[in-house]
Amino acid sequence: MRIPLLSLILTIAAGCAHEPDAMLDGVWQAAFQPVPGVNHTLTLTQHGSAVTGTGTWTGEAINPPGGSLTVSGTASDRHVLLTFTYDNNRTTTYKATLVDATHLAGSETFAGGTDSLVFTKE
Repeated sequence: MRIPLLSLILTIAAGCAHEPDAMLDGVWQAAFQPVPGVNHTLTLTQHGSAVTGTGTWTGEAINPPGGSLTVSGTASDRHVLLTFTYDNNRTTTYKATLVDATHLAGSETFAGGTDSLVFTKE
């Protein structure tokens, strides 16, 4: 009887240990403030410290005014570093902190500067 109980305890403990690995899993939405009509939607998956995903973007003053992007990066504790590769040949870096389970706040750095960017998990 002790072996099955020990096995159950180890299984539960292993499941709990992996729970933080998926803290970024899901759909994240951002709107650039104070610029209306500019936003990102990301679908992220986290395995350990590795983060990958896909997304869409829109921008009023950008030609074309929208498209897709891919995401790759890392997460450690509440610190997140992502690379956004846009379909219009732009690559940016997003350095952020997971504020809570549904908010990711940071800065996106690109060739022309840096923008603050906050994502909310849907």
